Amino acid sequence: MDLPVPQISRLPLLGREREVEEAYDAWGANCGPLAIAAATDRSLDEVRTALTKGTGRFKGYTNVLDVQAALRWLDVQVVRTWSKRPASLLTEMRGTTIAMIQWGGPWMRDPRAAARYRHLIAIRYGWIGPKLGPHWVADVNVAHIWCLLDAWAETVPAVLMPKGGDGTWSVGWACQLEGTRTT
Repeated sequence: MDLPVPQISRLPLLGREREVEEAYDAWGANCGPLAIAAATDRSLDEVRTALTKGTGRFKGYTNVLDVQAALRWLDVQVVRTWSKRPASLLTEMRGTTIAMIQWGGPWMRDPRAAARYRHLIAIRYGWIGPKLGPHWVADVNVAHIWCLLDAWAETVPAVLMPKGGDGTWSVGWACQLEGTRTT
C-alpha cells in the first residue's frame, strides 16, 4: 500500500528546531505542547492558545486532561484512547498518536507522585516529510524533533529517566487522532 507523502509545510516542527527553542525560552513550551503540535500539524502558538484557553499563561506542564481539552479546543477528534498499555503499543499503532510515557520507579506506589514522572510524545506511522519509516517519534529532547521509534527507545528513555527510577517505562495513556488508523 502506498502511503501519502505529507507536505513539509503540514509538519510545522520538521526542520524548525529554532522555533521550538524560542517557544521554550518565551513561554516554557516543553514536551506536552510539542507533542500536541507535532501530532496535529499545528504551530506551537496555536497549541499555546489551546492549552491556555486563550489566556497565554502556560502552567509549565501538560497532563492528560490538558491534552484532551487542547484537542477539543483545536477541534481535533480522538478516535480511540488507551490507558496503562505496554510500550509495545507504540509499534502496533498506525496513523498519528499522542502518548504519555510513564517512567518507572518507587513513585509508582503513589499515583499523585507518579504524575510528576511523565513525558508526552507524538508518534506517526509512515512518512515524515520526505522520509519513510515504520514509526516516528516527535520529542522535544531530540535534536531534530523527529526520530525513528527504535532509535528513540534505545536512547531517550535512558537519558530522561528520573533520578531514582528503575529504568523501565510504559505507555500510561495514548490517544489516536481522527484520520488515522490502527493495525
